[in-house]
Amino acid sequence: MTVTPIASSGSNPTTYNNNAAQIGLGVALGVVFIIAAVLVTALSMKTRSEIVLRRRAEVDLAMARGAQPPLQSYGFRDNPSSPPQWVHPPVELLGRELSSWPMEGGSDADARHLFALGRNGQDGVTAGVLEEEGGKIFLTTLILLASFINTSCDSDINKQHQQPSQPSQPSPPQPPPSSPTDMHRIDRLPDDIQCRIFHDLDQVSKRQLNNTSRSLRKVTAPYFNPSIRITESFNEKEALLLTLQQHGRELIDELNFCVRPKALDNQDTQVGPGKPGVSTAAQEILSGTHTPNLRRINLEYDFELEKEAPTKFEQGVAAFDQPKEEEALLQLENDQTWRRLLADTWNALSANRSVTHLSFKRFVPVWSSAFHSAEFRKFMGRLERLDISIFGMKNGRRSINTVPTYNDSLQSLLKVFFLHASSLKRLTLQASQQAPLSARGNYHIPLSLKATQLPKLEHLALKNCFIGFELAHFINGHSTTLKTLDLHNCYAYRSTSTVDESSSGGMYWAPFLALINKPGMKLRRLTLSDDHIPLTIDDKRLAKYNPEKANEPEDVKNVRRAQKANPKKRLLLYAYLRDYSGELWMNKDAIVSSFEAGDDQWAYDELVSAMKRNAEGSQEAAEEEVQENGAADSGCEVDDSTEIYELPG
Repeated sequence: MTVTPIASSGSNPTTYNNNAAQIGLGVALGVVFIIAAVLVTALSMKTRSEIVLRRRAEVDLAMARGAQPPLQSYGFRDNPSSPPQWVHPPVELLGRELSSWPMEGGSDADARHLFALGRNGQDGVTAGVLEEEGGKIFLTTLILLASFINTSCDSDINKQHQQPSQPSQPSPPQPPPSSPTDMHRIDRLPDDIQCRIFHDLDQVSKRQLNNTSRSLRKVTAPYFNPSIRITESFNEKEALLLTLQQHGRELIDELNFCVRPKALDNQDTQVGPGKPGVSTAAQEILSGTHTPNLRRINLEYDFELEKEAPTKFEQGVAAFDQPKEEEALLQLENDQTWRRLLADTWNALSANRSVTHLSFKRFVPVWSSAFHSAEFRKFMGRLERLDISIFGMKNGRRSINTVPTYNDSLQSLLKVFFLHASSLKRLTLQASQQAPLSARGNYHIPLSLKATQLPKLEHLALKNCFIGFELAHFINGHSTTLKTLDLHNCYAYRSTSTVDESSSGGMYWAPFLALINKPGMKLRRLTLSDDHIPLTIDDKRLAKYNPEKANEPEDVKNVRRAQKANPKKRLLLYAYLRDYSGELWMNKDAIVSSFEAGDDQWAYDELVSAMKRNAEGSQEAAEEEVQENGAADSGCEVDDSTEIYELPG
């Protein structure tokens, strides 16, 4: 389907030029015509003035000699009984009728004398007659000029309308509907009008518009990015093919796949040997058999392991008691349905050749035999973006990071993922609050980020992690490629225990920030944010805070007063894990003392200054910002049913 932009008839520059040329030519000719008409009128008026006065002089002379003019033709009587009164005949009759008047007697001198008297005495009457005549001539000239211009314009318009039908004068080639020029014109329309236009287009045209201009993506995004949501038990292949036929299989670029293992210890849910854990239809859609342009897959784990449930917690703990060798895993997958389900899911996913963005939601770190396959390694090597959100739980006050098998399984899987993801440009790693990464002490789970891995990484985002030498070394190893760093709910490790020797291994914020502030780095944006500590610059309640009335320690009040006086001051966080439960706790004393010392603030300001210098003159900064934040909401109302097609499982 082609898209023809709607434009007014005067929106064509060529039409403007042609009309302007014709009107200009008409005006020029009209001016010449007026000048000529004025000159001719003046000469005519002068000549006729002399003729009129001469004839009137002759009439007066004839009357002086006693001749009677034909009053029935040239005059009138107010009263028939009164003597006749002479009235000058009309101008147009003077030249025709006066020639028959008698001019007997008299001399030429008398005639010249009367002619002179007539010119002087009849100026008022003669001038009025001549002005009326000249006005008629001038008005006629204007009418002719307007008619000429109108005829010229109509002729030009008719030529333009008839030009495409004339074989000898073919119309110039028009740009394609999706050319940048036309898209620029459409982009100038209000968003609501753009929404109306795109709403009536077919899916192929919407896809073409999206690829034309970045500014149009915010309007077209809700229309041309449909996704599918299915589960592992979906087996309605006919419904799947019908959905793809209706909405265009080449337009589906996102898949939401939910893995729902049954109860981990329920023997009734086991599947016999040779029977797949994932339906054939689900495997086909996951592998991209019917969706050649699938780019993103959101893989969600739903193990039904609820928090604060001891039974579920013990089931989850047992799930991590597993081998890592391929043969042993194959045996487990043959015996346990939920493990076979995971293996089938990853095997089908590894067969997908088009996906470049993989997102884990509630990722449960359990091993699968699919992680040993060559297809899986190739699949990870094709990814350009990876988002991992790790599942965590707790039993009472006991966090999952107190389970050694969980920590070991998570660490080993992260190593496998990062080892093979050689094409990654964006990485988002979100740990659970029940198991923060890179902590010190007994519950340490490394980030598993190596300076020699992920050579193309440009954007790194971490959540619920601890900073330290491991992260600083990784950032320095990617100083020439890493552009943005987002640390959300990230802390420096500092314990309150006097007997905790591991606390000495933690790094303060100041040396960490100074360590990543490396000459020649490409980093141009650092984001530090948190959800749980209200002593930050982003706290909306800070403007209404009254330190004198708050029920807080005096040192905390001083921190708030300082931030209120200077909102640019940052409050960098320090935390630790409790010994017996593994829970995350804030170290208030370390936070306040570091704030008062000012070393963290100084290192932060130095790094920000360096990043500003890196961003100056960089035209990529704005483009990267758009890509990171996504298309802005255009305000178009789009039915959810047109965005996500959820098929029953």
